[in-house]
Amino acid sequence: MKKVLYTVIIGAALTTVILVPTDYSSIAASIPPTEDSDGDGLPDTQEDKNRNGRVDAGETDPLNADTDRGGEADGSELKAGRSPLLQTDDFTFDADGDGWTNGIELINGTDSGKPDTDGDGVNDPQDPFPLDPKYSIDANANGLPDEWELQTGLTTSISPPAASSASSASSVSSVSSASSASSVSSATAIPSKNDDPDGDGLTNAEELLHGTNPLKNDSDGDGMDDAAEITAGSDPLKIDSDNDGIPDPADAFPLDSRYSKDRNDNDLPDEWEESVSAGRNESIGTASDDADHDGLTNGEEFKQGTNPLSADTDHDGMDDRSEIEKGSNPRENPCLALIENTELFADMQGHWANDDVAMLQKAAVLPDQTPILVGYRTSEDDPLFRPDQSVTRFEFLKMTLLSTCTTLTGKTDLIRPQLTDVRGVPLIKETTDSVLRRTVIYSAVQRKIVEGYADGTFRPDDPVNRAEAVKMLALAAHLTEEPADPESTLPFTDIPEDAWFTPLVRLAADLGIVRGYGDGTFRPANHITRAEAAAIIGRTMLQNVSINGYVLLGR
Repeated sequence: MKKVLYTVIIGAALTTVILVPTDYSSIAASIPPTEDSDGDGLPDTQEDKNRNGRVDAGETDPLNADTDRGGEADGSELKAGRSPLLQTDDFTFDADGDGWTNGIELINGTDSGKPDTDGDGVNDPQDPFPLDPKYSIDANANGLPDEWELQTGLTTSISPPAASSASSASSVSSVSSASSASSVSSATAIPSKNDDPDGDGLTNAEELLHGTNPLKNDSDGDGMDDAAEITAGSDPLKIDSDNDGIPDPADAFPLDSRYSKDRNDNDLPDEWEESVSAGRNESIGTASDDADHDGLTNGEEFKQGTNPLSADTDHDGMDDRSEIEKGSNPRENPCLALIENTELFADMQGHWANDDVAMLQKAAVLPDQTPILVGYRTSEDDPLFRPDQSVTRFEFLKMTLLSTCTTLTGKTDLIRPQLTDVRGVPLIKETTDSVLRRTVIYSAVQRKIVEGYADGTFRPDDPVNRAEAVKMLALAAHLTEEPADPESTLPFTDIPEDAWFTPLVRLAADLGIVRGYGDGTFRPANHITRAEAAAIIGRTMLQNVSINGYVLLGR
């Protein structure tokens, strides 16, 4: 640094001194980290971040507590998440120029960027009801809009308080209608916002808030007092809050259009109880009971949308309460994934079931990404599906269990009955195909999806007929939890009323899973083909609410 010599006279003597120009950056660098020169709540080192002794762009002034001169200290703005460099967001600034600072606007709920928040022509500070464009006058200063008092008949004339000035009284007549202005009388009693003239349990202020009539205890005339409706959650201005055709007093569930009855007074909708217990003849009990012993009361099951008669609504191996506590969805088994870059089957081009097979071909079951459909490859040629070939009992059962995300058991040797033609005991160095075959068949036996023949065999390599296939699929997908209407017309001409499979075929037809042939027949004894199997399995997956079947659509 260059030194400068100066000669000065001190008294009678000549003295030479050396002056060194000030290095402001070095001084700034030596400032203690806690120093707050302007007392704005920010250390100087935070305000002058590069410590060069200047106020650069983006920096606040360490010597000015209010850098943006909006009226609020820099530290206070930063602490509240506002900018100390923007004047218009200061609490003490009046951004819209209506006479209220931003802080007052926040307290009152008004818009700091609009002088007249409700757009009724009266600026917020002069509007007793700045958030409601219907009201802007309170000449009697009772906290109730004059317009509302006159409209509802709470008062027939507006009487300003005795201490009001003449100008206040004249302002009433200038904004009120002619009839209202002529009725102003100092002798009229001023209603209180805390009064309850109709005795319905709501004060005048609460009646104003809810839009009800302060002189009528049952504003909608449905037989239920306004306060009682508000407590129950129904609409005091509508006879039928949920629009289900049942007036609120007669509706046990006035806010849910799906339900209206509770004949057994157990706080559960009769319609819901009937739907979840249909065909089982099981009693659910009261809302506080736990019919399936999963740790959730029946009332909680209703709110969660889970099945009160199934501890594991989505059949994913975890009970409903555990899923809720874990944060997963107790109504969905997230078991499916899409396989990338799958080879389409060469023999499906132009086939009626091509779309169904292609969709299923991309689906795999987590966590191992086990494919639901596999084809045949005999050479280096493209894989084949062989759509018109019959499906064996094992093949169809495997596709069915995988597509319904059924958990396969590993304890096949403990399941009874043991089948004479299907090994239940694991083998040393057992192949993957052998394990899958054993676990699929015995998992189905355990869940009563299939049974062996009278001679104790399962005959896994025999073809399965169309009636048997519908039974396996319906039981595995739990379709029987929502049985078909027994009064509905039989969908096919060759289905007898008393056959064991008729209810299942009727149900599958009602759900659009089976469609039959062009001549109106179902042909239950025919062997089901691989294409037909893929079609009914795919249709079932797309409407099975307990699994994430939407992955099949690429969503």
